[in-house]
Amino acid sequence: MENQVQRKDRILLLALALVVAFPFLGSFGLLEPDEGRFAQIGREMAATGDFLVPRLNGIEQFYKPPLVYWISAVGYRLFGVSEWTARLPSALAFAGVIWLTGWMGWRLRGRKVGWMAALILASMMEPYALGRQITLDMSLTFWITAALACLVEVGMGSRSRWVGYLFFLCMGLGFLAKGPMAWVVPLSAALVWG
Repeated sequence: MENQVQRKDRILLLALALVVAFPFLGSFGLLEPDEGRFAQIGREMAATGDFLVPRLNGIEQFYKPPLVYWISAVGYRLFGVSEWTARLPSALAFAGVIWLTGWMGWRLRGRKVGWMAALILASMMEPYALGRQITLDMSLTFWITAALACLVEVGMGSRSRWVGYLFFLCMGLGFLAKGPMAWVVPLSAALVWG
């Protein structure tokens, strides 16, 4: 019975995250200057097939790590070029952060706390706004949250070594999303918890 409730909660939480993150995602134009720049770099990657060197109007852009550009380029190839597709990486990241926050709450303090944590996060204005724009911030937030979820799993007694590997993989992907801050938060939490 407990597993049935947990499975139902996980599905309902995923539905909540998707309902919050995705409606009207492409209903307004790209906001300047960042959204236009990030969307165009991903579009050029998809058009040229060059996933190694990010370019904006043919000029190399090495100012930001490439993960969001890569995800955008893949999205453009799968779904076509649109505002909705440009914002897809941030919306997926926001939905993932909501889900992981609820899961960590369940794991640490039970069902009620997990639902409260997820609902509070889903109702906050800044994460909602960042989850609806193509920026690097929500992707970074997702990878940090995923690394912290791995830490919670280890802290709650998981003996799987894969969870530890996944912790470091999430930090690495976070680094590819925005840089070294992806290491600071999870490693600080691991040191304090340890």
